[in-house]
Amino acid sequence: MPTRSMRPNVSGALSRRACLCLLGAGAAVPAWPQPAASAPPCLWPSPTQWQRLRERVAHEPAVEAVVKTLYDQVAQDWERAPQPVASLDMGLRWQGDDPPAYFAPGLRDLDRLQSLAVLHHLSGQAPYRDKALVILRAWASVNRPSGRPLDETCLEPAIYAYRLLRPQCPAADQRAVDGWLRAVARAQLDSRDLSQATAWNRVNSHRLKTVGLIGYALGDATLAGGARSGLQQQLMDDLQSDGQTLGHRQGLALEDQADDLRALLTLSLALREEAVDLYHWVTPTGASMAGSVAWLMAQPGWGGSTRRRLVQPTLDLALAWEPALAPRIEARMPGGASLRRLLSGGL
Repeated sequence: MPTRSMRPNVSGALSRRACLCLLGAGAAVPAWPQPAASAPPCLWPSPTQWQRLRERVAHEPAVEAVVKTLYDQVAQDWERAPQPVASLDMGLRWQGDDPPAYFAPGLRDLDRLQSLAVLHHLSGQAPYRDKALVILRAWASVNRPSGRPLDETCLEPAIYAYRLLRPQCPAADQRAVDGWLRAVARAQLDSRDLSQATAWNRVNSHRLKTVGLIGYALGDATLAGGARSGLQQQLMDDLQSDGQTLGHRQGLALEDQADDLRALLTLSLALREEAVDLYHWVTPTGASMAGSVAWLMAQPGWGGSTRRRLVQPTLDLALAWEPALAPRIEARMPGGASLRRLLSGGL
């Protein structure tokens, strides 16, 4: 069980005092390899950026609110046993789409993993890490790759969490989780059929993202490097000079453009650790991720709750590259504070 300072109070809310205790003095904050302290915002914060986040929780209500949400979610599910899924074969259309009921508890596990890892990295408190390891062990032992990019893209929170936790994992857990994620990466790569449109459109964007994030989580230079070169080729294949993506031209839905860019932006932010900027890079036909984000920003009709749920994560990622977009995004999507915006430097 968590210590008293990590439990919700009677009303279920996390007070400012409890939040400060959560990130309190004397906690041994975990360390892990990171780029130089002067590095710009990336997918995973640098050590200096983590320290800045701890300070901001104590002084900025919007940041405190994001951490409070994580804390409340973790506290609510503290006694809940992991519910790993044997195979992520769901037939999802977009990342963030509602899964079939059978899969929902398992996907909740993956979100819990990310919350636990972030809280552990902010506070240094071991119970968060230990609870996350229970979930990771269960998934590594039960889940087997489906090779379906739009389904296994849902592993992103778990992959993100594992990079934070891996340096403190016991050797046996490292071997098990490493083996599981390597199998996922192999299945993703093997699933690419060059005779199918999915080899070039947004499905491949998600494939590349998953493989690349696994490469970073495992410290595997071959997987990460392959995803980097693959992303550059994908931008040439997928992005159109008028700002649309191939995914949008095929599906003619704003969600398709947002979903495609979400995967591309996620991987581009991971590559930013290596001083690689593919967000502003312009393809030989004049296309770029920046241009495709601008096209998305110019479209009407963000008002529906489903569309907003799918578009907002993409814009949160774009903010890490273009902070000046914040007023325009906030005007169309008020109250947009989120964990991704916080971690990638957009909040």
